[in-house]
Amino acid sequence: MLEYIRGELSEKQLEDRILKHPDLIEKGLEYLEHQRHTSSGRLDILFVDSNGSLVIAELKIIEDANMLFQSLDYFDFIAEKIEGFARLYSKHDIDIEKYPRLMLIAPSFSPTMINRCRWLNPDIQVSLFVYQYLSFPDNKEDTLVFIPQEISVRPTVLRKAPELTELLTYIKSESVQKLAKQFLDEVKNLSKGITVDPLQWGKSVKYKSSVLFYWEPRQTFIRISAFNEDGAWVGSNIEKEDDYLKVMELIKSNIKKYDEKNS
Repeated sequence: MLEYIRGELSEKQLEDRILKHPDLIEKGLEYLEHQRHTSSGRLDILFVDSNGSLVIAELKIIEDANMLFQSLDYFDFIAEKIEGFARLYSKHDIDIEKYPRLMLIAPSFSPTMINRCRWLNPDIQVSLFVYQYLSFPDNKEDTLVFIPQEISVRPTVLRKAPELTELLTYIKSESVQKLAKQFLDEVKNLSKGITVDPLQWGKSVKYKSSVLFYWEPRQTFIRISAFNEDGAWVGSNIEKEDDYLKVMELIKSNIKKYDEKNS
C-alpha cells in the first residue's frame, strides 16, 4: 500500500487538471470552453455530456455554501442563450430542449448547500462531486481523485401547482381578475411558440423555450416580471387598463426582439 498525503490545489491547478481529463468525472463528458465572461462573473467550465446536455461546472477548492447560487446565475446565462451555444458548437449536437445541468465540484459540501439543492426545479439536474488531491512522497507523484460515489440530491416534491381559477381568486378586485386572465389569454394567442407553465405562485410564460415573463397574482394587482426596453429584468404592476396596454406592448416588443436576434 502506497503512503500518501492529502494536499491542496489552487483553483487554476484544479481547473487545468479537469480540462485535460473530464472523462475521469463522467464518461462521455466533453470540454467546450472555460472562464466564459457573464454578467455574474466567469463561468469555470462548460461541458456537453453524452446526451447532448450542456453542463455548467463550478469549481471550489474549499467548502462554499454559496457556490449553488453562483452556479444558478451561470445557469440563467446559459439557458437564455442555449440556441446560440448550440450553433456555436454545432458538431456536438447540443439538445436545446434540455435544461443545462449543474455540476458542482469541491473537496466537501455543507449540509446547508445540500439542503438548498433539494428545492431546485426537478427538471434541473444537479450533480455534486467531492475530490481529493493526493501526493505520494516515496515516488514524488501526485493525482487528483474523484470520489466514485456521486452525492445524489433528491428534489423535494411540492404540492400540485394551483389551477388558474385558484390564482385568480387570490385577487380581491374583480376588474383586476378580469385583466389578469385577459392578459394570459391575449399573450397565448400572439404566437404558437408561447407556452404557459404552472408555478406554485403563478405562471411562467415562455416563448420558444425561453422565459418571456412571470405572471404573479397579488390581492390588488397582477405582477408581470419581464425584461424592459434596456434589457433589465423588472416587475410591472397591472391595476388598470393603461397598465395592461403598456405591459402588453413590452411583451410584444420582446417577442419581436427575440425573433430578430435569432433569425
